Amino acid sequence: MARLSSPLRQIGKHYEIVVVGSGYGGGVAASRLARAGRQVCLLERGREMQPSEYPNNPWKMATETQLDLPQRHIGSEIGLFDLRINDDINVFQACGLGGTSLINGGVSLRVLPRILDDDRWPEAIRHEVNNGADSPFGLLDHYYGLAEEMLQPRTWPESYPITKKMEAMQQIAAAQKLPWARVPINVNFETFRNGLNRFGAPQKPCIACGDCAAGCNHGAKNTPLANYLPDAKNHGAEIYTGLAVKYLEQKGDQWVVHCRTTDHSPTEVTITADKVVLGAGTLGTNEILMRSRERGLPLSDSLGSMFSGNGDVVGWSYNTNQTINNIGFGNRSPEGRTPVGTFAGSIIDAREEHDFLIIEGSLPGGMAYGIAAILALLNMQGVDTRGPRGFSEKLGESLRILSSLVNPFSGATARSQAYLVVNQDDGKGMMHLKNDRIRISWPNIGRAPIFDQTRATLTEATKLLGGSFLTDLRGKDKKSQGLLTGHPTGGAIMSETAETGVTNHKGQPYRSTSGAETHKGLYCMDAAIIPRCIGVNPLLTISALAERCCEHMAKDEGWKIDYALPAA
Repeated sequence: MARLSSPLRQIGKHYEIVVVGSGYGGGVAASRLARAGRQVCLLERGREMQPSEYPNNPWKMATETQLDLPQRHIGSEIGLFDLRINDDINVFQACGLGGTSLINGGVSLRVLPRILDDDRWPEAIRHEVNNGADSPFGLLDHYYGLAEEMLQPRTWPESYPITKKMEAMQQIAAAQKLPWARVPINVNFETFRNGLNRFGAPQKPCIACGDCAAGCNHGAKNTPLANYLPDAKNHGAEIYTGLAVKYLEQKGDQWVVHCRTTDHSPTEVTITADKVVLGAGTLGTNEILMRSRERGLPLSDSLGSMFSGNGDVVGWSYNTNQTINNIGFGNRSPEGRTPVGTFAGSIIDAREEHDFLIIEGSLPGGMAYGIAAILALLNMQGVDTRGPRGFSEKLGESLRILSSLVNPFSGATARSQAYLVVNQDDGKGMMHLKNDRIRISWPNIGRAPIFDQTRATLTEATKLLGGSFLTDLRGKDKKSQGLLTGHPTGGAIMSETAETGVTNHKGQPYRSTSGAETHKGLYCMDAAIIPRCIGVNPLLTISALAERCCEHMAKDEGWKIDYALPAA
């Protein structure tokens, strides 16, 4: 199978531009700067996994899981599923070429324009929102458009049968008088000639297997692995995996990138660059900057502040009265199986009315046995919404739970609806280094009033379907609330000066604790620069902001980015 990454033995000593990270931020930067004719080297700490190589059974899922606990790290540091455990809020992300895009649902929605017109954004951003284009997004419409042209978000086709979980979402929306819609997702539904997309990457149409959150083995997801990264390669960028960046050092007009290999025999590697772009994700970018500051790099005191979990809440309507069918195929043959659908085929979009968004979910088939056990345990503390019923009904419900533990594709799990709810949190989490690893502190975030509405809404949804409401939101008497987010943002936020943030509107870090002077040749282009909770899956906004930063970088340097497509 053709690879985008090159063997580490081929890596050079110096590059014009080093890009750190390969998700929506790093992928955009590598593509656009290579298209500007620059010498680009992209570094990724994880490994390259292509379709057919993602885990699809319990053993592979377990070996691909890493847990970063406050006390220690468990599992391979290059495991695909990277779970960061903290006292107040936990983060689920991916480790691999393509970043968290490999395991997300690909929900590709624009932020509401009023969110961008908030004074927490730099004035330059707000000016662009309010001027210069016949669009609610003003001049930012251009950058959203560039990202959408590359990622190709599409809604679940009308020609495909509506799924059971979409039908359940329609029922909930109608009962609560909330807007339901098919949601744009970065998934391919068309057949390409020769099986190659316009960037020369192999892609097939979606088969509705429901395994999006474990990596698409069919090659249908439009992650950066299918567009921005092969595009960068097509334009001369070098891509290397298995290399973790530890910290940056400035020496004269050059940057020294201190790395180590992530194989069984870690080796120190040093690369120099004229310019460095950090696109390692919220946790990765902040961690690198914090280590760099500890070693003398001057940065704003605001570094690590204004962390947001995007108001994420995970919930389930468990063991309901109807079949939902939201467990993916895993390693089972798709022949003859009822389609599960994509991770998110539809949403209840109540952002205008109530500042929240409910996204349906599907769970990977390779995790089915673990999911069945976890849901059965959570059910002991769940909220039963079914009301009084007879012995035979209760017995049937209990038998369904037992059945799902034996066969997780049946019984209670087959009758469970998974939700991801995105709210508006206050973005006041703090990141810091402890034992050279990044930790998050956000006392009592799970008790924030915004989550009361989430509980109430999902409890009513579960009552409609007839089941038990389960959630990662624990009771208010619990010290730790156990929230889980897949959408971390902030820490190196955009601002007007170093007193109020870490980077300027172009993603350039300030070189002091005050004023607006920035480091020459250093950029941040990922979710770390987002200065507030945006209340929607952030991938499209991350991509649009990275597009904007690249264009400003090119203008400042006198370069021209060639945006012409196709480019296989």
